[in-house]
Amino acid sequence: MGRPLRSAAVLAAVIMLATSGCTESAPPELAALDRPAGGTDALPAQIQPPEGLRTFRYVGDSDAAAVYAARGPADRPWCVLLVSAQPEGKISTWPASSACTDDEQFARRGVATSVVGVSGEPAAALLLPDGFSGEVEQGWQIVGANLAVPLAP
Repeated sequence: MGRPLRSAAVLAAVIMLATSGCTESAPPELAALDRPAGGTDALPAQIQPPEGLRTFRYVGDSDAAAVYAARGPADRPWCVLLVSAQPEGKISTWPASSACTDDEQFARRGVATSVVGVSGEPAAALLLPDGFSGEVEQGWQIVGANLAVPLAP
């Protein structure tokens, strides 16, 4: 191979490597966490926020539970908090559950958690990033911009 042809081949390989696979996709977004807090965003007074979670925003309901998006630690910044509805007269026990995930997992499939209420009723929620265009797992239905819930049996 002559020198000009070899140089052209090397240059083409360098350009191909520079433009393929080396680009990072933008991290997922969740506009709910960027908006100012409103009245519905406050957690019930009896709920002690899980350690490391902050900036709670109400995103909807799943069965008998309220669903909140939250910011988590740097390595798992996307969190969902599920707070079971409180039966009347039972103030000391208020079931809640949370889960967090990293950018890659959140962008690909969201983050889910589930809880069983005091009366034994289950609830689950799947928090999704803005503009989610993937498919949710079988048994789930998208009910809002950032929320999927289990299909009713």
